[in-house]
Amino acid sequence: MEAEIGARVRATIEEQRPPMTHREVAEAVHMTPDAFSRALSGKRAFSAIELVELADLLGTSSHWFVTGEPDPFSVRFAGRHTYDHDTKEHVPLEWGSVADVLARVSQAYVQVYGGDPLPRVGKAAKGAGAVRTELESEFGPDWVRHLADSIEQVFGIDIVRMNHIEQAFALEVLGRRVIVIGETGNWFFENWSLAHELAHVLYDDLSELGTSACDNPSAERAANRFAAELLLPATVLDELDWSTVGPAAIARFVWDHGVSTRSVANRLISEKVPTSPEARSALDQPTQRLLRSAWTEPDADDRIAERMQAAAARRFPATLISAHEAAVSEGRVNPAMLAWMLDVPVEPLAEELRPSVPEADLNWLAHELGLESD
Repeated sequence: MEAEIGARVRATIEEQRPPMTHREVAEAVHMTPDAFSRALSGKRAFSAIELVELADLLGTSSHWFVTGEPDPFSVRFAGRHTYDHDTKEHVPLEWGSVADVLARVSQAYVQVYGGDPLPRVGKAAKGAGAVRTELESEFGPDWVRHLADSIEQVFGIDIVRMNHIEQAFALEVLGRRVIVIGETGNWFFENWSLAHELAHVLYDDLSELGTSACDNPSAERAANRFAAELLLPATVLDELDWSTVGPAAIARFVWDHGVSTRSVANRLISEKVPTSPEARSALDQPTQRLLRSAWTEPDADDRIAERMQAAAARRFPATLISAHEAAVSEGRVNPAMLAWMLDVPVEPLAEELRPSVPEADLNWLAHELGLESD
């Protein structure tokens, strides 16, 4: 076994870009070059801590080194960069507490499903046009209003919305694809984030373990193109004459298509659509400001507030919640994770779902203990 582990470590080192020497790897995991060389050749066993440190360094798992099989509890992910509009560069995320939050989302799946891979469901689609066609055929012209539900039902990709997440992420845990977005209240930003992460999933841009998953600007640009073509294809832009359209019509346009004024402005520029100064001035406004100033239909303010509330509400897949409820009721898992997903106190939930205990058969117990009277 030692020789097989050493061979897998050696092969993983050779796949690194930029390349690393054996001496550099040995120093990084606090091994002498001689001990590292002997472990690679199978003449010495790697310790458990050495395999863990090697896995962290080389972007894989110690489970892979030991078994040659993917770790059933590992997570693959992609993270949306922060885009600096001044420098026009993608800035890799600072992980901080984000990694802990994503690990807990993953733990919610592992805790209730164990190590069994989950089935992937839903239809596959390649380009943004095909995805839009699928969503429209299932949910009609108002599909973007319910984008999270649409993605879950059509493509079998779970959607999680929660606080402490400022950007968006795509995960794969136990084979199930999951998109995690923040409780922002900005429904148009949420739609763009969902479309962006959907591209990462459908194009299989998920990386192996490690923060390098958030360091691929080319994948980010491709995902942004996908989002733009999904939410604002040329046929949608053609709905308005941008050389004459006024603020009220633009406000209704961003509302109907669930996009921000900035997204529309950028799309018009990229498609080289002639745009009047009045239209550019309207699109220079923040989305919410344009809607509240220019969209004057009845109950407009209330409808805007409803969308904001929906985009700020905690959300976990109903199937995951149901699985946890059943497991808690059967006494298989602690209710703390379910309470966290529902964002409720654990004590009332634990009382409500407490497993039933069969009533004791006192006659049988007395017989077994020899306490029966003649």
